[in-house]
Amino acid sequence: MSSISTYDVSVPILVRNLEILTTILKKGEAWVKENGKDAEAFLQTRLVDDMLPLSFQIHTCCNSAKAVLPRIGGETPVSADDNEKTFAEFYARIESTIKLLRSAKKEKFVGPDEKCIVKLGPKEMGMGALEYLQKYCLPTFFFHFITAYNILRKEGVQIGKLDFLDAPTLTSWSM
Repeated sequence: MSSISTYDVSVPILVRNLEILTTILKKGEAWVKENGKDAEAFLQTRLVDDMLPLSFQIHTCCNSAKAVLPRIGGETPVSADDNEKTFAEFYARIESTIKLLRSAKKEKFVGPDEKCIVKLGPKEMGMGALEYLQKYCLPTFFFHFITAYNILRKEGVQIGKLDFLDAPTLTSWSM
């Protein structure tokens, strides 16, 4: 029986969902063009006034995904300026995050019980690597992913659950 590593429950999931994020953003971009909307203004739309815009949600998906590498993947942190303003710039940002994740070495990932440190503003929290993935990394990523999805839906982009699941890639499922 093979064991599942912290790599297995992070990198492939994050890569796949960043690819899905690109797909739904492309549908959003097509909707913007079809409806004569301003693309930069669209990237600043929010669900409600006290929530951050679509651009922030995309940045945070990328940032939370790549944070896995220094926290539990044995890599040096890679910073980004979060200054993308166009769909093309966001696609490049997502692709660079995917490339970074794909370059990760599975053997460098720590075990599930090894401690990692998460900085939240001025505070630091220590937790096991698996706990970090289950209670912080993946929930943070998916919160911002689904918020981006919901902003697109709110604006009128025709996407649904099958887009969220990337249904065409579920070919290994059998009924």
